Amino acid sequence: MKKISKLLYVLAALPLLVNSCVEEVVRTKGDPDLEDCYGVYFKELSRQEANLELDPKAKTEVTLTALRPNSEDIADLPAITVPVEVDCPELESGAPVFNLSEITFEEGQVETQFTVSFPDAELGTTYKCAIEITDPQYASVYSQNPNVVTFSVTRVKWVRLKGENGETEGTYREGIISDIYGMPHAVAPIKIYERQDKAGYYKIENLYSAELMAGLLGTTPEEIEQAGILTPSKVFLDCTDPKKVVWVHSPIGVDLTAAGADIKGALGVGSFCDRYLDIPASESLYGTLKDGIIRFPKKGLFLSSPDNIYYGNINGFVRFVLPGFRDVDFSLETASGLSKEGVLPVLVKKGEDVTSVKYAVAEGEIKNRAVVSFAKKIASGEVAGTDVTFTKEPIAQIGVQLDKSGIYTVVFAGLDADGKTLVASAGEVIAYVAAGDSKPVLGNVGLIVSDKYAPEGMTAENSMEIYISGKNIVAGQMGLYKKSVVDSDPEGVAKDLQSQVLSPEVIKAINAGGWSAVVDKLQAGTEYTLLCNLSNGYEEKLFTAVARTAGEADPLQNIYSLDQLAPAKAKADYLKTWALYQFGEGSRINTGNVTLTDGGQQDGVEGKPVEVVKMNGLWTPVLKPAGATMANDVTLWEYNDGVLFQLPSYYGAFSFKGQNYYGALVAELSSQQVAFANAYVGAFTPEGNIAFVDSGVYAEAGYGNVLNMALYLFSDDTYKKPTAKFTTTSDILLVSPDNVPAEAGAKAAPTYELLRNVQRNFNNGFNGVEPLRVQMIKAIHKADLQRVCAQGRLTDIHPEREGIPVEHQATQISEFEIRAEKCNVTLK
Repeated sequence: MKKISKLLYVLAALPLLVNSCVEEVVRTKGDPDLEDCYGVYFKELSRQEANLELDPKAKTEVTLTALRPNSEDIADLPAITVPVEVDCPELESGAPVFNLSEITFEEGQVETQFTVSFPDAELGTTYKCAIEITDPQYASVYSQNPNVVTFSVTRVKWVRLKGENGETEGTYREGIISDIYGMPHAVAPIKIYERQDKAGYYKIENLYSAELMAGLLGTTPEEIEQAGILTPSKVFLDCTDPKKVVWVHSPIGVDLTAAGADIKGALGVGSFCDRYLDIPASESLYGTLKDGIIRFPKKGLFLSSPDNIYYGNINGFVRFVLPGFRDVDFSLETASGLSKEGVLPVLVKKGEDVTSVKYAVAEGEIKNRAVVSFAKKIASGEVAGTDVTFTKEPIAQIGVQLDKSGIYTVVFAGLDADGKTLVASAGEVIAYVAAGDSKPVLGNVGLIVSDKYAPEGMTAENSMEIYISGKNIVAGQMGLYKKSVVDSDPEGVAKDLQSQVLSPEVIKAINAGGWSAVVDKLQAGTEYTLLCNLSNGYEEKLFTAVARTAGEADPLQNIYSLDQLAPAKAKADYLKTWALYQFGEGSRINTGNVTLTDGGQQDGVEGKPVEVVKMNGLWTPVLKPAGATMANDVTLWEYNDGVLFQLPSYYGAFSFKGQNYYGALVAELSSQQVAFANAYVGAFTPEGNIAFVDSGVYAEAGYGNVLNMALYLFSDDTYKKPTAKFTTTSDILLVSPDNVPAEAGAKAAPTYELLRNVQRNFNNGFNGVEPLRVQMIKAIHKADLQRVCAQGRLTDIHPEREGIPVEHQATQISEFEIRAEKCNVTLK
């Protein structure tokens, strides 16, 4: 049997809420237990026992258990009757809802049972009861055993929900655990029950069945059962208001601890609405019930564990379909390219239930209701429509050819099986250029090399100013690259440029007179090429500019990417003392030394033994000037196939300005999240130094690029309550002693720019970084490294590092979006 731990990708998810506060607790010495205290206590109830739901025909009583210690200190365990206080509601007559039998122990008896009856409890009403032993003669004041037992009782009839034609099963599409762990979205049949006295209030038993979990984990129900990760559970959906559906927070019967998951303990799910969480957006995060389908908005659910709360339904895939209904898909999606020789490509994607599609072109720009009206005319035949031809896939491409240039709208009409009934419509506005015509892009770009910003550390040797201006620009991409890279890898640069999209604010500034920005951390004496692709909607044009930074080229200022690095031949190549270079006053400077030593084998992010390299002294250049101390300054890296991979590094006790914390290494991501592992990869530069660069894993998963290494401080030794960011560093380079210039001592600084942020971070919280613990720990896999390693030098990666299959990444970028980006690509 496969181990379940191999079926999960060992990730830790994004907690929603991580708050901490420290209160001063004043304690006074209390009175001891009475000498002859009987120490009676109650047996704890399971969640199901504490929340009873009884059929109206069931017996209206429950049996509870009381115990007392079997201790030689209590002489002969005398017979006793235990006095209790009962807190419960009353009936209209004034009598209590709950009636208790006496709690009696016979001589020498250590366990007894008693009954609680409620014969007059009304149907459909939930009654709560609390039974407490308050007499110190009978219950210990200091014992950990509970002297109070609480439970609720609801007498309710549940009726199996059926469709109009007798259908007895609905379906559930999972999008909570699958989203967090990058799994396929499994669908499983479900049985749904409705409360007889409360229409629209549904119950589903064992929603996360062995069959559903097997679909998520790619295994069999039998293996799921043997893994012991499921327990019986009930999920409740409050659809009494179809426009404000609530997933009532409760356990889902899943505990993935035994499967090696980083989110440990029993999992629960609830609606991310004001019933549970006080947040401004809660009003818009309810679910809906329409046409027999229950949907929840993106991040409209939360996943809870004993320690944290996490976003759920991240991509909006969660869906319940009631018996007798079907999740119909009458959608139409469109995307367009630019004209080439009088042909403008347009893509259209139809939903599963759209039988056929026709289109026609309308002059000018039309939207919303006008599109629907035009589509109705296509469906009725009032406007002549052209059939869209689909092959095996629901995506097709058409080529629009018109007589004259201008703004048009291509209107698509999605039709039912009769070919006349309109079920969907969409309009794609295009800026068409006829064959032989021209709509040139008007723009200007350039690079300025100067000491204009030298007081801020950005000089002619390490920075350039970019400027872009234009007229009627609607979109664009811009990137600055080393000229040598543009010359050697034009295809790779062109692909990267497509992702460097100019924001609407920048486009607005370009049209309003021009936009400029300074790029720093450049290499001295090096040529750079600015590539700027601008579009006016009709055409696009690639503008270029080339400039050289001042001074002599300094390899110690190089910013490396993964494809420029090479693995070591042996682990021993890393094990020595290196000069530590970090960015300070606009350039990389020598801040001291670090030593890499052999850490032997330790548990890695997947709990398996891995080869470890220890880095001693990464934070020391900042710790000493700031007067801070911590238990150790050892950062851990996994050595695998000649490459160093970031491991979770916890530094233990940390003292700063009279306060005690716990330090840890995190990587800050552009998504304002942080990662504890695998964000950085370290390997050798062509000069024989060691560079630590973005692994690309988090960007591939949709969490943005890696910005900095950061030393975060936590208030707890489990590293779940971040308190402040102490300092950051970026693009660190470990320089071989043979490569350290003779004048390095003169350039070294005991403190550097990043230290200035220390006090500000403590005063202003996280200085813009949300206090979110995102222990993603996503394994680096072959596909990621092969994607970025153009020279193929880092492709031989340990097979256990293979992560999320490409086909399961559709929740981030759909195939349609990929094709829309390259609209002229021939469909497969």
